[in-house]
Amino acid sequence: MICAIKKDNIALLSMLCVTVFLFGACSINEQLRQSNPQSYEVNLKSSIPIGGVEQYVSATGRNKDSPILLILYGGPGWGIIPLVNVYNKELFEHFIVVNWDQRGTGKSYHGADKSVRMDQYFSDTIELIDYLLKTFEKKKLVLLAHSWGTIFGVRIAQQRPDLLYAYIGMSQIVNMIGAIQESYEYMINVTLKEHLSLISPRLSRMAPPYKSATGYRDALRHRDTLTQLGGTIYNKRSYLSFAKAYFFDDEYTFRDAINVLRGITRTLEMLWLEAISFSCYEEGQVFDIPIYLFNGLYDYLTPTDLAEEYFNYIVAPIKEYILFRRSSHSPIFEESRTFNSILINLIKPLTEPDHPTTQ
Repeated sequence: MICAIKKDNIALLSMLCVTVFLFGACSINEQLRQSNPQSYEVNLKSSIPIGGVEQYVSATGRNKDSPILLILYGGPGWGIIPLVNVYNKELFEHFIVVNWDQRGTGKSYHGADKSVRMDQYFSDTIELIDYLLKTFEKKKLVLLAHSWGTIFGVRIAQQRPDLLYAYIGMSQIVNMIGAIQESYEYMINVTLKEHLSLISPRLSRMAPPYKSATGYRDALRHRDTLTQLGGTIYNKRSYLSFAKAYFFDDEYTFRDAINVLRGITRTLEMLWLEAISFSCYEEGQVFDIPIYLFNGLYDYLTPTDLAEEYFNYIVAPIKEYILFRRSSHSPIFEESRTFNSILINLIKPLTEPDHPTTQ
């Protein structure tokens, strides 16, 4: 997931968020109160050194014997701890759910981080997995990657299957250039259909696929415009319904929420040239572990047809493609009840000792 936030607008946006989100405080706080953190056997909230940088890790689970579910969020830089605490707390009853604010964002924001590179993300993730398996005395875990996180998530599934029970690619980035071109065509079609004269000049100034060093700026505008045209959230044209969670979460401070906004732009700037050339097809075709691809039917940021083509291409002992019909780019939050149920009833059994894939 790529979000458009200009640095100069952070202060103004912060004030606006406080004003708007106050109206949602009661409902958000009520959802958070339904779970008592003190009753969880696993309730780790700590910054640990990963790749030489202090990074924040949040692990929550009712039972210490539950399997680990590690979430690699999108963005880059879109820390999702507050959203998971609201929409996916049911998973805490069945997994040790691990959220991680990666270097350069949220609770792991330490200013401009020159070490933000794809290889560093990959090695950081391996280091964190080793730490989690050792800390919780497990042999493997389930890896759930979302959007941007799927770039190095699928690489881990390919290169280190010994660490994983299964890989779930939600809104899997298959081919960055192909996705940009397809979503750009969607925006043009919507603009023409709805006669949006104010949007047309903005689209004409874009020149996908944004291959230059400053292409990330157009990518940010692309992402922002796509959201306004209904291409990233089902039946909505902004992220305000999700954003208020960040300001009423016990784990996140106001500064942490603002640092997510900072991290989104700065990490994309440093990673863009590496990201634009990414293709899943270069990562390999054959996997040694179960592979699941989750997509929202109305996702025009990581289009479903690209994911289906990739799904048909790969070979795995178990593979399944699941389409969420009332979701766009983030089924984990847009259809959270269905999403949680699938992880509990379909994915968790893969971690059982008697399951064929664990033999």
